[in-house]
Amino acid sequence: VIDKGWLGGGNTGRNTTIIRSNYLYDESARLYDHALDLWENLSQDLNYNVMYSKRGVLMLAHNVHDVQSFQRHVHSNRLNGVDNVWLSAQEAKAFCPPLDINPKARYPVMGAALQKRAGTARHDAVAWGYARGAAARGVDII
Repeated sequence: VIDKGWLGGGNTGRNTTIIRSNYLYDESARLYDHALDLWENLSQDLNYNVMYSKRGVLMLAHNVHDVQSFQRHVHSNRLNGVDNVWLSAQEAKAFCPPLDINPKARYPVMGAALQKRAGTARHDAVAWGYARGAAARGVDII
């Protein structure tokens, strides 16, 4: 593999690395749900800690359009077996106590979609983990 710059210097280095499978379309939901399963053992498979943390992804709805859109996603996901649930503003606060659910807030929270199995990983650790895994399998990175 020949890299133009340094390892992780492109979009990988600017990525937030949110790992989720709560996508709307059936094909995407199934693909990303399978990928989400693979994250469970990725550190072991690569012999490198990618700092995967299953802490959930909470998507806040701030207006009626968000509520309708997120509920559509939740229903579609549930039909595909994806663990996405709709929460009231109070339930969202129970999951994330610092959340301000005051109706007079600048961006009032009207509810939220929560995928508990989703999470995050360190983008640089993922890049180095894949590089280490590739090198262990005979790939030269220059």
